[in-house]
Amino acid sequence: MIAPAWEEISSERYEDFWAPFQARFDFSPRYTEPGPAIVEPQPSVTIDLGPLFTSPRPTFAAGRAAVNALALLAMTQAFPDSERILVLDWQHPS
Repeated sequence: MIAPAWEEISSERYEDFWAPFQARFDFSPRYTEPGPAIVEPQPSVTIDLGPLFTSPRPTFAAGRAAVNALALLAMTQAFPDSERILVLDWQHPS
C-alpha cells in the first residue's frame, strides 16, 4: 500500500509541532517588512522568491514550476524514500 503524499496535522497535535519550532527559531511572521521570519541557524541560505510574485503570469508560472521541481529534486536526493517530512505553514494547513 502506498502512503498518501501528505496528511494534515490534526488540531490536537498542532502545538506539538509549532511550539518547539517557535521556541527554536523565534518565529515571527512578517506581513510587510522584508527579511526572514525566523532566527536562521548558521550556516543557512535565504532565497528571496519575491520577484516571482511581481512577474507577468507566464514568468510566474515558469518560476513556480522551477522552484517546485528543484525543491522536490533536493528532497528526493537528501532524504531516503522512507523518510517522512514535517512541513509547517503558518497561513495554510500543515
